[in-house]
Amino acid sequence: MEDHVKAGYGLVAMLNEIAYTYNFASFDVFTTVRIFFNHVKNNKLRFWSFEMPSLGLYVLNLINSMAISDNCTSCELPVESLCIELWNLRTMLQQTVTALTNLRQSYIVNQRVYNRVHRQFPDLMPTLLTGSLRINPKVKLDVDCIPSTDELVTNSSLF
Repeated sequence: MEDHVKAGYGLVAMLNEIAYTYNFASFDVFTTVRIFFNHVKNNKLRFWSFEMPSLGLYVLNLINSMAISDNCTSCELPVESLCIELWNLRTMLQQTVTALTNLRQSYIVNQRVYNRVHRQFPDLMPTLLTGSLRINPKVKLDVDCIPSTDELVTNSSLF
């Protein structure tokens, strides 16, 4: 199984755990949560994002890919471009922290509303964020943003 496919299983589990933790939160707020990770294979460093933009659909995006020379005796390490990519990753992680903070606020507000209404209408069932999760979700890999797919098997997803 390809590494990015194995990562996809972990990413689905992470988003699902977030949904279970903040199950009263709004799905609209949940769609703003993006998870980021780095994948290193051979001499390539790839930056990926993962999100759930609509019900039952997960999207795995390749944000950027950089080649690092494997001949270190004469190579010029791409320090500047690596620093820029890591700075961009830092900015995106800050956006994720903000999205998680908003998700937590939505969870708190919606849970309070439900608890107040539930006292008057005990049979009322809440719409939980976990209801948006699917057992066999679709995971889309955006091939258009991948500059070179020679090493990347895009049809190996088991989702």
